[in-house]
Amino acid sequence: MARQAQSTPEEYEKVGETLFLVLDRLIDLEKPQLLANVFVAYLGDHLTAIDLQRLAQAIDLAHTSDLHELIGCSEAVLNGNDMDATNLPWMQMLGPSGLTIARAGGVGVVRTRYELTPLGQLLWRAVRYKFPQA
Repeated sequence: MARQAQSTPEEYEKVGETLFLVLDRLIDLEKPQLLANVFVAYLGDHLTAIDLQRLAQAIDLAHTSDLHELIGCSEAVLNGNDMDATNLPWMQMLGPSGLTIARAGGVGVVRTRYELTPLGQLLWRAVRYKFPQA
């Protein structure tokens, strides 16, 4: 953090404000742990400051059980290759957070399917990030 603060103090300040505001609003005791995992990915240069801010807001908006479903999903679901997962309740519920999106299509009968957005995929990867050991 010190290295990042010296290179871009504005970014450092913005990240600190975002984290403080999100943590202040959280009423769920599990969300700070998710936010900490995302912050570790930021510290490891796996995320940009904007990514961190967007993920912090998405975590704030989403229900914890839906976040756990996303984080626990398979790579097939992550990449949109599991058609059975496209209508799972958690996929639908994460739409307002920006982590999933509805896609309509089909010939004749229009069907709606849900998939993870790039932001949802980023969250999945960020919580799996492990800070390199020295």
